[in-house]
Amino acid sequence: MELAIQVQIEELPEGLFLATSHELAGLPEGTLRAILKQAGVDPDDFLAT
Repeated sequence: MELAIQVQIEELPEGLFLATSHELAGLPEGTLRAILKQAGVDPDDFLAT
């Protein structure tokens, strides 16, 4: 599965970067889990917050 989304990236005062996307809010949870897995992020940890 391949999905292109538009993201906004901003640098935080701490020197970290924050990426957000208005497009992710409308994705079904299963699709978001697949994206997180491909990015190497544990979906359960990410979605628990």
